[in-house]
Amino acid sequence: MNPIRYDKDIHYDSHFDSRVRWPLFISPILDQGWCGSDWAVSIASIASDRFAIQSNGAEKRLLSAQTLLSCNRRQQRGCHGGNIDVAWNFAREHGLVEADCFPYKGALTSCPYRPSGNLLSDGCPPALPQRTSRYKVGPPGRLKTEEDIMYDIMTSGPVHAIMTVYQDFFHYRDGVYRHTTHGDNQLQGLHSVKIVGWGEERGDKYWIVANSWGTAWGLNGYFHIARGSNESGIESFVVTVLTDVTEAYQRK
Repeated sequence: MNPIRYDKDIHYDSHFDSRVRWPLFISPILDQGWCGSDWAVSIASIASDRFAIQSNGAEKRLLSAQTLLSCNRRQQRGCHGGNIDVAWNFAREHGLVEADCFPYKGALTSCPYRPSGNLLSDGCPPALPQRTSRYKVGPPGRLKTEEDIMYDIMTSGPVHAIMTVYQDFFHYRDGVYRHTTHGDNQLQGLHSVKIVGWGEERGDKYWIVANSWGTAWGLNGYFHIARGSNESGIESFVVTVLTDVTEAYQRK
């Protein structure tokens, strides 16, 4: 996955939220349930947002996380976790289908179409007549600096991040999250999330992030986490992609 650097000397506002900038194009919070499918849920959500944003809303479709969970079986562990590079490459080579056709089940199910090839008549053809292929993305790239992450979100939409989850994260309710090192706050594992923006309160900088644990958790499914200090590894592996938006709809 190639690193992407933006040589931009520009001013960044103290707050930016994709939900405010593109209020109709940001996909809703999903509850992954008792399935470790955060990798699939976050990728499908980010692809959905970016197709909508980069097509000016013409290709505003909620894409299927179940596509990745059920059809991307090679080198993946389904509800026990997934390889991010493999998942994004699947979305690049084979594409995703729409969630209306293949809704999220939170479990491994059979794949309703043949992932190989680009056949539109074997289960889940796109609803839009202008689209002649599944929803594919371009080569994924990594963003390595705070400013590059901000610039990419501001110009192209939410990005994908991997963070380390500790015990206290499960109990997050509000405020800017920083994990503590005392008590029984043990490492629980890695987790895929979607960064939608950033903010600052009394000099305390944070990212605005969508989780996949339902709207009853955190800030209606979102959380704020310290920005600029790689808190819980949130800035160590951040992925961006472009989409294969139908040419007639591309954002001008």
